[in-house]
Amino acid sequence: MLEVKKTRTSARNPKGNGQCERVHRTILQMLRAYLKGNQTDWDKHIGCLMAAYRSSTNESTGLTPNMMMLGREVKTPLRLIFGYNQPEETSASFGDYVSKLRHRMHLAHEICRRFMLKMAKRRKDHYDVRLSLNCYKPEDPVLLLNEIRKEGICQKLKPIYIGPCIILKKMNSLNYCIQLVKEGPVKVVNHDKLKPYQGNQYPEWGTSAVRIYKRQNK
Repeated sequence: MLEVKKTRTSARNPKGNGQCERVHRTILQMLRAYLKGNQTDWDKHIGCLMAAYRSSTNESTGLTPNMMMLGREVKTPLRLIFGYNQPEETSASFGDYVSKLRHRMHLAHEICRRFMLKMAKRRKDHYDVRLSLNCYKPEDPVLLLNEIRKEGICQKLKPIYIGPCIILKKMNSLNYCIQLVKEGPVKVVNHDKLKPYQGNQYPEWGTSAVRIYKRQNK
């Protein structure tokens, strides 16, 4: 009825299945925010998180995954409590139901295609804007990509960035010398592992760290 065709991608090559990996990234972001560091029972929360994901409007398609997959919205607790502003459809026969379902899904996928064309252009414009390099100067607070691995801790569920760190020196157009904590080690990192810190908790030791670094590296 739905003419669904199964396709396969190359094994052990995540780049060959970019759309699926993008969904995985969204799910990991939801898990990371929901668990808040507690990784012992993440599998018990997958059900409610996926229900929330499937009933949320997707930015790329303009529709919920439930509508795209089922041709209808499911009854969530909020819909049962506050009601739904559209009357439920009734079908006189199985054939009538199939006909209505095909029409709804055809309409949903037509809307999806229009949205995805708009989103493709928006993503291209967004990517082009991000091509420019962030330029930092000494004493600037930044966040550092969290690449620290610990036994028993799932890398994918950890915070993506740590900090704020302090820029000590601009080595060249791509690399910066930074310090993560007071009296901590100094390291040189590439700019693509840094991003501007937007918070208001500026490290009090930042200015003195830059001054000490300059004095030691005259």
